[in-house]
Amino acid sequence: MFLAARLKNVMLPDDSILMKQPRGTTAHCISKVLDTDIVAVIWKDTKIVSLLSTFTAIDPVVKVSRFDRKQKKRIEVDCPNIIQVYNRHMGGVDLLDGLLGRHKIKMRSRKWYMRVFHHLLDVTVVNSWLLHKRIQKQKGNNSVLSLVKFREQLALSLCKIGTYTPKRGRPTNDVQEGIIKKGKMGTKIGQHAPPKEVRTDKLDHWPIESEKKTRCKNPGCKGFTFMMCGKCQISLCCGKGLTCFTKWHTT
Repeated sequence: MFLAARLKNVMLPDDSILMKQPRGTTAHCISKVLDTDIVAVIWKDTKIVSLLSTFTAIDPVVKVSRFDRKQKKRIEVDCPNIIQVYNRHMGGVDLLDGLLGRHKIKMRSRKWYMRVFHHLLDVTVVNSWLLHKRIQKQKGNNSVLSLVKFREQLALSLCKIGTYTPKRGRPTNDVQEGIIKKGKMGTKIGQHAPPKEVRTDKLDHWPIESEKKTRCKNPGCKGFTFMMCGKCQISLCCGKGLTCFTKWHTT
């Protein structure tokens, strides 16, 4: 177990004495919990900073630059190693908290474990979105979904997805590329087309009749049809010699 966390609104016994000491003064104590050494460190900066750690403490002490209001100039003060470790890694925590606060699950519950469960779901979604951004960047693709759009696509996929058996070989991207292209042009197909995971899940995609004759939504087809997919809610040509329905759900 590794821990380097800052304690907020916590006053250790030596805080009152430390407040009278010069800037850069440090105090610490060590305890053992479950056969693990834990060190508590308090450091006098502008305010008292309190931290806990299981793998680092005060040494090695380094010098940091701070502005002194009385002297009206920057001075060098001692800074323990645990502060350096915390500042080096705190950015990821702050970024995660900011992303979680934008689109979090707002389901109230009196049961504390349900709140923990919802929080873990939010963390999982945010980490998945960060992986999506990283993968798209590695591929040189600029079409990165926003966090809210990613959550929307994920929710839609989880609601409609079924058992999907991937095909052998390298699949073609003609249909998906056509959907993206039409979406950029502002046509309706790009606005309500289901995600690729839903299109190709091979579950409950049945052709049904539509009341109105509409244009086939399969990219590259300009025909009109009375048939549509009951699950995707997309008009597709279906019949003898027409492969739009099959191509839509397999590529």
